[in-house]
Amino acid sequence: SAAGEARVEVSNNAREYTWSGVRLRLVSVRVLDVHPWSGPLGGSTVVSVVSHGWWPGGVRCRFGESVSSAGWSGGASRLRCVTPPSSGGVSGWVGVQLSSFHGALSSGGSFYYHSAMVASGAAPAMGPERGGTRVTMVGGGFRDAYTLRCAFGSSSCAVLARYVDESQLECTSPFHAAGGAAVLLSMNGQQYAPSGVSFTYASSSSVSYISPSSALSEGGTPVTVHGAGFSSASESLGLLTCRIGVAVRRAVWASSSAIVCNATRSAAGEARVEVSNNAREYTWSGVRLRLVSVRVLDVHPWSGPLGGSTVVSVVSHGWWPGGVRCRFGESVSSAGWSGGASRLRCVTPPSSGGVSGWVGVQLSSFHGALSSGGSFYYHSAMVASGAAPAMGPERGGTRVTMVGGGFRDAYTLRCAFGSSSCAVLARYVDESQLECTSPFHAAGGAAVLLSMNGQQYAPSGVSFT
Repeated sequence: SAAGEARVEVSNNAREYTWSGVRLRLVSVRVLDVHPWSGPLGGSTVVSVVSHGWWPGGVRCRFGESVSSAGWSGGASRLRCVTPPSSGGVSGWVGVQLSSFHGALSSGGSFYYHSAMVASGAAPAMGPERGGTRVTMVGGGFRDAYTLRCAFGSSSCAVLARYVDESQLECTSPFHAAGGAAVLLSMNGQQYAPSGVSFTYASSSSVSYISPSSALSEGGTPVTVHGAGFSSASESLGLLTCRIGVAVRRAVWASSSAIVCNATRSAAGEARVEVSNNAREYTWSGVRLRLVSVRVLDVHPWSGPLGGSTVVSVVSHGWWPGGVRCRFGESVSSAGWSGGASRLRCVTPPSSGGVSGWVGVQLSSFHGALSSGGSFYYHSAMVASGAAPAMGPERGGTRVTMVGGGFRDAYTLRCAFGSSSCAVLARYVDESQLECTSPFHAAGGAAVLLSMNGQQYAPSGVSFT
């Protein structure tokens, strides 16, 4: 009959009926929605059927070919039913049929029985206890649904899961106490099952200070980051990282309060240094590293003997970081020290191979090249065969010509008459001749010493009386 009300009367002869006026209400039910539309093969999903119409008594739900189950009121125009296990234990879509007193009402839509969602791994496998880590779940059996959920441990609140494809989901970890937590997955937001993987919550890390506080903009400087909450397990997984500015580098774990990172090439200035135990969430400590750049202006003196030991002063534009070394040609680099504002001092090693000539000067810090610092000339011994004149008055002032070999033009050329006298300028004439003016000296013989750099003096082989 059409929905509405109908009188119910009785007759004993199929002709004359009673006139009692009792009425029967005839209802029509039209199903609008089934929620959730999916559940596990084992059943026990509480399904809410939303309808248009009025529910009569004794309404039951039947899922596919399984035995119908009783329903109960879930509020206005809503019926609730519990799904039985899937018939035959097979995943897939089944029809939902509503009935009342063994009579079919209407089809209530469809329901999907899904197999277990199993994950083979989580990336990253750890994150801070404050939560907020975007975790990628890799596995199988995933389907797109607005009811997809992840739960981290049985006590945490469930979070939305984003469907990527049938083998990948993404979930954002909620707040959780430090320690391991099994990851549970649900396709209907109601029933959760272990995924087979766990997620480790680490204590929140922080950065207190760094050493050194400055590094070369050319990169290569090892920076020790001091703080708390650094994980050795993260290092073994390759997830312990430093972010210096925008550059991310893997860190070396020293302790729970110290790690070491190498600075990369960056523009000079300041850069924030932050640390992550999972290569995703970084600290927000705000500690800054000063990145400095050095430009070499001059090398003085520019020459020295083959035996080395020349103290070279490197004048630069910029600010010297710590650990700067000098390398002369192919020799082993030597440590430098401050020589005042914008000045570095280094000692030359002996010439490689004992050969005279020009070599490059390279500056470095913690094994990272800074820049070329110019050139340095290793010279052979300056030897004189004679002095003319070979004598002069003790008051000095005699212009003495030194004849020999190995002489080069340099503003630092010097002569010394005896070890106790003051050095005097030497004038370069040619590679076999110099001129020096004798200083005051007590009467007697004095060995003539020569220097090409005004710093290191060696006997010339002649004397002056």
